Amino acid sequence: MSQAFGAENDKLVANNKSEQTKYVKFAIIIEDNGVGISKENISKLFKDYSRLDEHQNMNHKGTGLGLSICKNLVEQMGGKVKVESEINVGS
Repeated sequence: MSQAFGAENDKLVANNKSEQTKYVKFAIIIEDNGVGISKENISKLFKDYSRLDEHQNMNHKGTGLGLSICKNLVEQMGGKVKVESEINVGS
């Protein structure tokens, strides 16, 4: 008996109905009310070893690989990553 997943009341639940597919489409939405990202810099977010100029003066350390690795993994599994942001509003 195969396990299938389905969305129910905004929760991911497992059941054992063999007539269901093995895959389900879902979205993970993350929102913040931080400093935001300019439209020009959104395309730079997922480049290896890149940091956004508008955030350089913030004392954040990192290699600039995290988002590019996440996007690569999501796309390898058939998914997509989308970013919407507005300066001084958040992402």
